[in-house]
Amino acid sequence: MTLDARPPSARVDAMKDGSMTSLAALARFARALLASAGPRARTAAALVAAGAVLEGVGLVVLVPILALIVSGGNEAVRAALAGVGLSSQSGQLALLLAAFVALMALRSLVLHARDVTLADLQARFVEDLRIRAIDTLAAARWSDLARLQHARLTSLLAADMQRVAASAQYLVQGTVAALMLLVQAAIALWLAPVLAGGVLLLMAAAGVLLLARAGRTRDLGGRLVAANLSLMQGAGSLLGGLKAALAEGDTDRFTQSFAAAQRGIRDHQVAFARASSASRTGFAFAAAAAAALVIAAAVLLAVPAPALLTLVVVLARMNPPAQVIQASLQNLFFGLPSFESVRALGDDLPTAETESAPVRTPPAGPIVLDHVSFAHPGSAGLRALSVTLAPGAIVGIVGASGAGKTTLVDLIAGLLLPQSGVITVGGVQLTGGARAGWRSQIGYVPQDGYLFHGTVRDNLAAAGCPPDVLADALATTGADAVVAALPAGLDTLVGDRGSRLSGGERQRLAITRALLRRPRLLILDEATNAIDVAGEAAVLDALAALVPRPTILIVAHRRESLSRCDQMLALADGSVTSYIPS
Repeated sequence: MTLDARPPSARVDAMKDGSMTSLAALARFARALLASAGPRARTAAALVAAGAVLEGVGLVVLVPILALIVSGGNEAVRAALAGVGLSSQSGQLALLLAAFVALMALRSLVLHARDVTLADLQARFVEDLRIRAIDTLAAARWSDLARLQHARLTSLLAADMQRVAASAQYLVQGTVAALMLLVQAAIALWLAPVLAGGVLLLMAAAGVLLLARAGRTRDLGGRLVAANLSLMQGAGSLLGGLKAALAEGDTDRFTQSFAAAQRGIRDHQVAFARASSASRTGFAFAAAAAAALVIAAAVLLAVPAPALLTLVVVLARMNPPAQVIQASLQNLFFGLPSFESVRALGDDLPTAETESAPVRTPPAGPIVLDHVSFAHPGSAGLRALSVTLAPGAIVGIVGASGAGKTTLVDLIAGLLLPQSGVITVGGVQLTGGARAGWRSQIGYVPQDGYLFHGTVRDNLAAAGCPPDVLADALATTGADAVVAALPAGLDTLVGDRGSRLSGGERQRLAITRALLRRPRLLILDEATNAIDVAGEAAVLDALAALVPRPTILIVAHRRESLSRCDQMLALADGSVTSYIPS
């Protein structure tokens, strides 16, 4: 165990700072939950308050019931009941018991409505957070998205969201318990102010001690978030390199890294369980001692038996809500780092420039880059590029790795904005609504030809597509033969990331999907390198024969892939040379 070498005053100050930071995070979490609930929060609050009040009224009714049973009843109560025609003790007891049962039945109905309403609020809160996270991704700048760790997003949408859902439940449970405790405390003070006040002071002291450890509990939660991210990174590395590792007999490196991350998660969970158990043990001991002191003091102070019995019942019923509050606060502080991780996504991925102008499609005409520059952090980038791409041209882009080929393509596609210079299409600058409209005119095919787990038809986004248009697109890419060989044709499941197809088959389907968009600009970024040379030639010939033909950008290293280009862009040292191939 590592000893804390700081002086006591420094440790106390650190504990205070951690507690204040944790309370601030808790306040942000509560505000986010209320904002998500909207008007439904008022309904939930009314039901929670009604349940607590009915609980209190039921306890108050116990006082005259116990008084009738133990000592014949309170004179004021008996007189009031006699005034409505109930003079016998049995009749009065029957009425009070009937009122108690009715109150409990009404309370049960209110609690049912409360629990359903609160469950709906919690589910909607997590749903809103997930949708907001995806919206953040969709609205972010591509330059920021390119730096985002996939493992972080996976951890956020899976483990962190689950912990946020649990935290929402704990916050709701703690709030309900706090209201119940407040009503019960008021009744206890009414019955025996001195005794109840002493118990409440002890509970307040326990609450202060719990809050003093909030920073440490939240720190444990933060370590668990980091450990989960490490686990996701290890899983991604394992899956990405598993085939090569199996072929080389080198799987131990991946499995050991994964196991170490899993042990880290286990250690943090056990540490939190140990801290929670210690708090519960201390709380249970304090509650038992307080109950014993109350009973002893009540006997010494000669508290009337009915009041004492009711006080004991009230104090007994106060214990579960108090334990719920203790457990809820600890689990809340433990889960808050997951909520902060979700919130941080929005800070790390600021929304792209607001497209305030209406979306409009640029007119027909050439794509012109005029003294365009762009540099990623730590790279030389592209400097003052000027080039013109004619409509319908087939343009090859070549250069060494890191020369800026992908950056150039991203600029032309509108994914990146020039840091200086301008890009126009048909004479219209690619900013605002024109930039958004231009992206709707692009078909982009990356090297991996990504497919999701669904049917071929779903992956082609071909629902509602006219059969002849679909058939022409499939024939253009040679994917018609691929589909014909599948057991269920277009309705065949392709597997996760298209795992049931070969690399070349995935690329043919990906190009088909792009063609179905009827693009003005078709980008093929190493998009045919998994197709054999003869098959690639057939696909490129078919694309070149399209009428009308889109402008086609081909990024490739294979000479055969560039043989049909009528313009070449060669990138080197941040500049571009445009030439007509011989």
